[in-house]
Amino acid sequence: MALNRVKHWAVGEVLTANDLNNEFDHILQNGQALVTPWTGTFDLNGNTLILDGDADTSVDAAVDDTIDVTISGADDFRLTANTLTALSGSSIVVENGNITSTVGNLTITDGQTTLADPGSHTNTVVTPLIVESTTSGTPAANIGTGILFKSESQDENPSNVGQAEFAFSDISTGSEDSYFQILLRVAGAALTACYRFVATGAFRGIFTHANTADRTYTLPNWNTFVTDGTITSGPRSAGSGSSLTFTTWSDSNGNVSKTIFVNGPLTISNGVTKTVPTGAKYVVLYSTDSITINGTLTAQGAGGAGGTSSATPTAGEDGTDQTGGTGGGGDGGANGAAGGEAKTAVLIPSDLVLQAASAPTGYPSGAPATPASVAAIDQPLLFRPEWSRGGGGGGAGFDGGVGSPTGHGGKGGGTIVLIAPSVTIGASGIINTKGENGADGTSSGSGDDPGGGGGGAGGNLYIFCNTFSNSGTIQQTGGTGGGGAASGSGSGSTNGGNGANGITQINIYGS
Repeated sequence: MALNRVKHWAVGEVLTANDLNNEFDHILQNGQALVTPWTGTFDLNGNTLILDGDADTSVDAAVDDTIDVTISGADDFRLTANTLTALSGSSIVVENGNITSTVGNLTITDGQTTLADPGSHTNTVVTPLIVESTTSGTPAANIGTGILFKSESQDENPSNVGQAEFAFSDISTGSEDSYFQILLRVAGAALTACYRFVATGAFRGIFTHANTADRTYTLPNWNTFVTDGTITSGPRSAGSGSSLTFTTWSDSNGNVSKTIFVNGPLTISNGVTKTVPTGAKYVVLYSTDSITINGTLTAQGAGGAGGTSSATPTAGEDGTDQTGGTGGGGDGGANGAAGGEAKTAVLIPSDLVLQAASAPTGYPSGAPATPASVAAIDQPLLFRPEWSRGGGGGGAGFDGGVGSPTGHGGKGGGTIVLIAPSVTIGASGIINTKGENGADGTSSGSGDDPGGGGGGAGGNLYIFCNTFSNSGTIQQTGGTGGGGAASGSGSGSTNGGNGANGITQINIYGS
């Protein structure tokens, strides 16, 4: 309150020493009342305002447009109601629109905020910033805390540019699980969750690289997982010290078989045909750079041999890919020979089920059972191309021993394996692993009519690469069974069965 008079003097009244002393004592003892309430301008004019009895806290304006607040001792500096507190021994400086504080080392300079922790930790993580969110309701799954980031776009200011969130997928006591996700804008839409990181075990997933240039890693558009154990990368080169012997590749018509290693690009141009010859069973083309097929790569009929027709017809040769068709029966219900089976000389991957050949048309009762599908084996793909024999050959039709043998089985298709960092089948490219057709049975006119030969099975195509593109044609059909003899002096015969179609498997590996 303001300072009041001690005595009101009347005209002619005598001033005594006691009255004078009382008035001055009142002023000296209530000096703060001289400026309370403050109703005018108080000009320090470069002087210091002492705020406490021991003179260690003060305010001065010695420099133009600057207020210096000095705090010493054990007192705190507080600004309320927004509550900015400087602990003992700390400082807060506000200058040119910037804030510098040693309260936890907070610095705001030119719009940039820095939080620092000057602790003595050496191998632990500290948290200078804590972002906390609680609820007055009942917590449920997906409750969490996030930070929203804003910037400026062509038509929005400010514009939401991204958000980082940590949330609980399980809030149950003692079993809390959390995840981290990143929200991004895509095609101008609102922020949406684009990446989520989840752990089901309390161990670290460490991602490291030794790139020598910027790399882009594109994830496939399907659900996938990293398998247990060692991950095999796609081939990049044979490597120094390798025992591989490279072959000079000729981009011209010719035969190819077994395993061919090429140090550099491998190309089959439009109009060029590379052929896996009969009986070769398979070919593996390995390039350290790329494989491009704009011409034709064919292994038709390169697999298991077809059975031969006679009074005791032979079965088709076994393959490793698909089953050949069974030969048709001859006149009088005699049985033709079985097609070649698909032997599991290699381990079949769990997502690859080999196909069975079809039964011969009108197959006689009591004939050999039609081969069933080869069961899948729950193992990773361990391909051994040197074991590959392509599709099984077709069985021969029964001849009855009269006349020249007819109704031979068709040959199975061979296996083709392509291994390179990049594999491309162009628009004019053709890969052919078809089985051959079984021969028709023809009547001699003087005895039993032979059945038709079984069709050879199609071979398989295996591709191992990092990137794959196909705009061409892949032909893998099994051969059709030959027809039984139409009519002779016997009572008729049956057609051979079709060979099973081949299968393509694309194996994409990381870089």
